[in-house]
Amino acid sequence: MLIIINNNKLSNLLKKVKNITTDKDSNNKIYSYVKISAYDGVLTLEVLNSIFSAKICSNDLKISKEGSIIIDANLIYELISKLSADLDTTIENVDTAKLLIKNGKFSGNVNTIVNCEFPDINYEPASQNGSFELSKKTFEHLITHVVPFSLTNQLKQETKDCILIDSTRVENKIEFAATDTFQLAYLVEDFNGPKFRKIIDCEIIKMINNLFNTEKIKLFLEENSIVVISENLKLLCKLNSSKTQFPQINLVDNKSDFDVIVKKTNLLNALELCSIINLKDAFSKIDLTFTRNNLLISSKNIENGSTENNIEINCQLENFAFNIVNKTLTNVIKSILSDNIVFKFNNAKPKIVFICDEKNSSYKYFIAVNVTSPLKN
Repeated sequence: MLIIINNNKLSNLLKKVKNITTDKDSNNKIYSYVKISAYDGVLTLEVLNSIFSAKICSNDLKISKEGSIIIDANLIYELISKLSADLDTTIENVDTAKLLIKNGKFSGNVNTIVNCEFPDINYEPASQNGSFELSKKTFEHLITHVVPFSLTNQLKQETKDCILIDSTRVENKIEFAATDTFQLAYLVEDFNGPKFRKIIDCEIIKMINNLFNTEKIKLFLEENSIVVISENLKLLCKLNSSKTQFPQINLVDNKSDFDVIVKKTNLLNALELCSIINLKDAFSKIDLTFTRNNLLISSKNIENGSTENNIEINCQLENFAFNIVNKTLTNVIKSILSDNIVFKFNNAKPKIVFICDEKNSSYKYFIAVNVTSPLKN
């Protein structure tokens, strides 16, 4: 094999590979390798691990001699990424065990992997019936608004580090949800695609977001996998068949009896002051008391003292109070992009507080709280 390619372009291709490969210490060494092939004017990089398989292609190169090699993915990425980006890099397989790399004044020999069979992965979907599109923005919103709320050691293994994707419950809508049993993050969007309900590893959401940059991302849903295809990249994601349960939750028809709008900066400042008093306690609780036109946020610590913060609000409640872990509420508030936070209260569900973005009701957070003073108006 003998190819010439712009080093910056090669580095970007290998960076995608690096997202998937694992360390050499992995139980399966092939997970740390990449297969590089050059045939019919196309450079192909193939890589896999226990969850993902990917085929990355480019025709923006010169192939003087066709062929293929297998090499340590981290080694080739680290080397190529340090070479002059604007110059062309020449890669030549000088014998069965050595790769010659040239870039400007640099020249080096890298050992290849011999006696290794790289599996032939079939990326073609069995059917077009399960195909659908999601926008790049949807994946970005999932990363910021939903995925963080699945990351916990408090959950049973069945739902740990996963999100629920459901298009069966509401007509022409797709719902995404994640929970750590204390809070639930929820996103809903318009959807015109197949009906399905799947529990997906968060790593799959992150990987698709990292690898694909097109405005629309096309996915093919199969029984045990998701295939994502773009012009130059194919990604196969294995689904974990053991993760089939998700808490039964009512995400729709959460009617609000009372809405309270609080300025985000005021709320975060008060929460930060409470956290200072409780620096040694990651699970310290704070008290929130809603009275007419005032929100009192207070915190106590036996060693350090106490804090009280009053925030002026437009509120018609009389002395409704609850306590909650400060970190839980802070994480929710930080994930909302609007300048104002909306607290929604429901008489039928007094132990659940709904929090949402003032400008985008597609995002909702459901937090279980300990009510210390009942809901009244």
